[in-house]
Amino acid sequence: MAMTGGAARPAPESLRLPGIVLGVGLGGFVDGILLHQLLQWHHMLSSTNDDRIGVKYYSPHTVSGLEMNTVWDGIFHTVCWLAVLLGLAILYARVTHGRRRVWASRVLWGWVLAGWGLFNLVEGL
Repeated sequence: MAMTGGAARPAPESLRLPGIVLGVGLGGFVDGILLHQLLQWHHMLSSTNDDRIGVKYYSPHTVSGLEMNTVWDGIFHTVCWLAVLLGLAILYARVTHGRRRVWASRVLWGWVLAGWGLFNLVEGL
């Protein structure tokens, strides 16, 4: 913890990991809720089809395909939920004083955006 103006403030590098983990989880939630459920642009398995590695295409336009996609969307949301919980736990453990100030920190929100971008990069690949 660095001291600034008499108050303990977390060092910016201590916010990196919780910020990235929170960003990955929150980015996943936006993708899953907005794109999978509300707009129904895609699902977890709707664009998979690679016979070389044994991945099967599950069309969201059939009942069985939509059921499979819904299960995997649920697994995806569970992973996002766990990432958000883990990010919050790491942040809580690293920040012992001035927690309210940390939530207003540009450093934390910068790392959250970096994690969100990392999620989008991985998903795009």
